[in-house]
Amino acid sequence: MLTILCDFDDTVAAANVGQSIFKRFQPDVMLPGVVPWEEIRNRYSDREISLAKYQELAFLQLDQSKTIIENFVRESRPLRSGFKELVEFCNNNDIAIAITSHGLDFYITAALDSEDINIPIHSVETYFEKSEMTFKYPYADKSCFAWPGNCKCKMLEQYQGSGDTIIYAGDSTSDACPALRADYVFARDWLVTFCTDNAINYQKLGSFYDIIDYAKKTIGDYK
Repeated sequence: MLTILCDFDDTVAAANVGQSIFKRFQPDVMLPGVVPWEEIRNRYSDREISLAKYQELAFLQLDQSKTIIENFVRESRPLRSGFKELVEFCNNNDIAIAITSHGLDFYITAALDSEDINIPIHSVETYFEKSEMTFKYPYADKSCFAWPGNCKCKMLEQYQGSGDTIIYAGDSTSDACPALRADYVFARDWLVTFCTDNAINYQKLGSFYDIIDYAKKTIGDYK
């Protein structure tokens, strides 16, 4: 049958929710030990530091409770147009749909909660004990050419093994690996150029209604 896998930040969410959290809760950079989150992000983008180090440095200096951050995300209602309708379409047609993300599970869950959406999330896992946050990377794979700290192809393989047709939606370098393996791709931003350069079967993602239309045609082909 059909499986739809979607990146979260800048894809399911209309903006990067993780970066929105940093902008809202970044401590005063004049305080001792505080590093601007943009500097940390740039070091990660340039592959000077790992995904784990990036997230630890950026999130652990926020000094805000999980509840406060979750409430901020829910109130911002960050999801892109048509995603809730896509989830409802999938539920009504026995289509699997899930999130594949480099982001943290707790803020992705909060964002989905803002629209009463409950679907599987494959991402970095977070654990909170008192005021301490720890991270787990269940999809780390040193052999991944794109982002070994959190390989999205490992997420995709859980579904591909069942023989399903895979539709993938994403926007950035972390989506390169699954874009190469999916049956069809909906792309934004950087991923558009990557798909074009690598002759990947894709179309630009405007809203999630585009995926609903494509899925309807695909279901029709099965019948």
